[in-house]
Amino acid sequence: MVSAAEAQVERDDLGIANPSATNALPVPQHSTFTNLDRIVASKIHDADPEVTDAGGSTAPPRPFVTSLPSSSLNPLLTLSHPRYGLPESLVKNFASMGIRNIYPWQSSCLLGRGLLTGEKNLVYTAPTGGGKSLVADVLMLKKILGSPNANAILVLPYVALVQEKIAWLRKVVEGVEKDLQSSSSGVERRSSRLRKDRSVRVVGFFGGSKTRAAWGDVDIAVCTFEKANMLVNMAIEQCTIDDLGVVVLDELHMIDDDHRGYLMELLATKLLSLERSVQIVGMSATLPVRSKVDPCSDAS
Repeated sequence: MVSAAEAQVERDDLGIANPSATNALPVPQHSTFTNLDRIVASKIHDADPEVTDAGGSTAPPRPFVTSLPSSSLNPLLTLSHPRYGLPESLVKNFASMGIRNIYPWQSSCLLGRGLLTGEKNLVYTAPTGGGKSLVADVLMLKKILGSPNANAILVLPYVALVQEKIAWLRKVVEGVEKDLQSSSSGVERRSSRLRKDRSVRVVGFFGGSKTRAAWGDVDIAVCTFEKANMLVNMAIEQCTIDDLGVVVLDELHMIDDDHRGYLMELLATKLLSLERSVQIVGMSATLPVRSKVDPCSDAS
């Protein structure tokens, strides 16, 4: 117990006013004031490659475990496998962007009956960041690279997503050339200019964009809902809708949106009513009711 005199001395040393002074806060008689020792950080040591426990035994370091299955266990988990039929330049571009192996579910989607050939539609759902876009990208690129006159439309809800996707696709198709010799129809593409180059041209169509590219000059059109409907209407009026080979509908759950969902539904209805079949690929991370989409298509 600290006496009143000792407490007064400590208060005077610390500059604390007398409790009896006017407007001064009383100091409890049992309080003590001590200086804390200065905290000093300990020295940092490098971790030993091997960890020794208290018993003296040495445990080996933990092996590195990759999040993707090894392609050595399943060769189909690499995009260079002949079953996918992708050109070597495209596979190298994917690898340079960190995509060397794929998940088993992605392989199952790609190798589904009639999907790589464009004969069947596909509707699928996967968590955000789970690799949904890669499946659609491979199916879309497979279609346009193998068919010289084929166009593709990739539909996204927002301008920011459209711009991001344009940058991604341009990196993916850099240096990749179309196979102009594989055309089975022999009919030249109806275009404002004769496409003699074999490069894949990716163009964005969205509100505020200043692109002047014609429909026939584009290989992959990345669009918002509104611009995608405009392009399809234009292709129907110009009788070039036969060049449309595949349409990718990203964020498919927005078909149930109160404000813009009708645009996606209208687009899908037009495509399904065409005399010539167009492959439709729909994907979403939060597709609530899959049955809303399936009855109007023969999607896998």
